[in-house]
Parts: sequence; C-alpha cells; structure tokens
Amino acid sequence: MLFNVGLANSLNYSLTSDYTNQNNTGNQIYANASFLLQPYLRLGLQGSASTITYFAGSSQGANSLNDGISFMLGPFASGNITRYTTWSAGVGWQISQFNENNNPLNTGNASNPYFYFSISNELNRYFTHGFSASFETAPSYQSNFVQLFTLSYNFSWILIRDWSLGGSVFFNNGSESPGPNSQDYNQAGFNLGLGYQLTKNWFANVYYSLIGRGSTVPGDQYSQQIIGVNLNYAF
Repeated sequence: MLFNVGLANSLNYSLTSDYTNQNNTGNQIYANASFLLQPYLRLGLQGSASTITYFAGSSQGANSLNDGISFMLGPFASGNITRYTTWSAGVGWQISQFNENNNPLNTGNASNPYFYFSISNELNRYFTHGFSASFETAPSYQSNFVQLFTLSYNFSWILIRDWSLGGSVFFNNGSESPGPNSQDYNQAGFNLGLGYQLTKNWFANVYYSLIGRGSTVPGDQYSQQIIGVNLNYAF
C-alpha cells in the first residue's frame, strides 16, 4: 500500500498594471492511497481541496475575478502494458464554488466529471515518448472558471552523450463560465528544446514554442512565439 499527502502553495503577482486583477494566492491539500493488486496493476483513491484568493485592491471593476474553492475525489489506476510501456488514468467528480462579491458579473459554479489518461513508451534506450488526454475545471483568467480539454504528445531523445532533444505537440479547448469577458477558445502549438547536461547536477535547456489561438471573441485570436532558457539544479 502507498499513501501520499501534501500541501501546495502558489503566488501569482503581475509586474504590470494591466494584469493586477490576476494577482492571487492559491492553496491545495491533496492525498491518495493505493494498493498493488498485481505486479502490473495498482488501484487507488485520490482527492484534493484547493482555494484561490485574489489580493484586496487588485480585484476592482468589471475585470475583477472572484475567490473560489474546489474539491476533487475519484479512483485512479496505473500499470504496465509491457515491460517498456506504462499507463495511468483517473476519473472522478469535481465541484468548484465562487464568492461573487468581487465581481457579480462573473457568475456560475461548476459541478462536473473529470478524467485524465496518459501512456508512455520507451522505444529504446535513447527514445521515449507518450500521449496524454484530460478534462477538468480550472480557475479562469477572465471569468470564474474554464472547463478545459487537453490532448498532448511528447518525446525525449538522447542524441549523443550529455545532449538531448525534447518536445511536445498539444491542443486545448476551453469553455469559460458566464461573464463580460468570457469566451470559448481553441489553442494549438508545439515546443522543441535542446538540452545539455553541464555537470552531474546542472542541466541547461534552450527551447522554442509556437502557439496559435482562436476565440469566439473578435480580437482575442493570436499567434505567439517564445524563445527561452531553463537552468535546473538537481540535489
């Protein structure tokens, strides 16, 4: 039997005045317990409770966002299809409720099923790839919540010693709760990164991302290019 419990905290703060309505802090308590039924099959139950609170003075006017609380509970499973292919899946129910004191124009609570599924395959000692799909409710940047469906494919390829290539292709479909700025949207893109193991503990990665977005709100369609550098230290 395995049992996990944890606490996560997040802090989001905008450095520009255009996005101060999104300044918030979030807290989450999560736990899961599972049993190994067979060498290739594990079953369990998982749940979480989370809150999002927007800073006083940041949530004013028609663009303000409402504080919320969310609960999730459901079974999950993981296992092996072959020696080199693993999978995990979960289903359950999610409830999200919002206090509309900050902005009564943003309305609605959510009560819906959620699911996720992922499969990973080690093709050989150099190349690993996987596919995932999920549906869940999450806090929105423009209304109370967004119901989000996601598909993605990712890979990791060891080129030569200390050098690796990784990337992903993804698609998102979002439907936001009622509000003056809410919308339905589709988002698709890819990212590609070249990594190098600097030392035993340091890893550097240079990446490029291209994202395209379509929206039911005129003027909210866009394409975006991102170039970045990550530097990670493993203890």
